[in-house]
Amino acid sequence: MNISRALLAGGVLVLCATAAAQEPEIAATGAWIAAAPPVAGVNAGYLELTNKGAQSATLTGAESPRFARIEMHRSDMQNGVNTMRRESALEVPAGGTLPFAPGGLHLMLFSGAPPPRTGESIPLTLIFADGVRIPVTAEVRPFSPGAGSHQH
Repeated sequence: MNISRALLAGGVLVLCATAAAQEPEIAATGAWIAAAPPVAGVNAGYLELTNKGAQSATLTGAESPRFARIEMHRSDMQNGVNTMRRESALEVPAGGTLPFAPGGLHLMLFSGAPPPRTGESIPLTLIFADGVRIPVTAEVRPFSPGAGSHQH
């Protein structure tokens, strides 16, 4: 019976080690939200995702108790016109980073209640295709034209 337990315990350890080796190791750093006037109704959030794992990870969304809805958007300059499109999934490459920054990828934060104020910390949860959920705390920074403000 002791041999059976030892074999079972060894098998469980191997399965756990295998699962840990396959799971992406994502870190979210530098999260911040651009403060906007209370009448704006929308804010933009930024951060950087780093994948230290050997497999890519797919970000499929985000949520927060402070916002009615969060979408992932990409801003681009095309033929001299700034365009924005919604992204349903974004890949964080194995061993790579995915930056969310003004003028590029960002989180669109809709209907903040109450509106975020400069200096406040706001909880966000990043949601990945494999079910992994990563909690993040974002600092609200002062509104600055061109540094994360978006008009819709």
